[in-house]
Amino acid sequence: MNYKIINIEEQKFLGKSCGRVNTETDFSIFWMKFYEKNKNYDGITYGVSSDFMDDEFTYMICVPLTEEDRVKDFQPIVVDAATYVIFGLVGPVNETIPSAWDYAIKNFDLAQTSNIEVYYCGNRMDVNYKMELWIPIKK
Repeated sequence: MNYKIINIEEQKFLGKSCGRVNTETDFSIFWMKFYEKNKNYDGITYGVSSDFMDDEFTYMICVPLTEEDRVKDFQPIVVDAATYVIFGLVGPVNETIPSAWDYAIKNFDLAQTSNIEVYYCGNRMDVNYKMELWIPIKK
């Protein structure tokens, strides 16, 4: 598994909450709605998970602060500084993200702070799609 461990400073985004979800949620629905509403958006996007309680968490679709004129109804959000294991993933997201989580759970002491999915342009279901998954860990 391709990863690196990095201390990341506070991150600021523009975000919109998708509400309380769990690991069984079909996140593709949120992303389809985002792209329907923001048809011309073709930049980097982020999936930010936070506020973990029991088996639920809050999921937000985010974009860089500099994209404020290109998205509708997004608000500034801040993700606190943390130490992350950052996975460089290649392949369909529905396969690579669960694999990275499984590896992280088995090999690191996870922190209950925000995790971040970094989505670059391209087809997220393509075998060559590249993205990053940032999972917070305890030092």
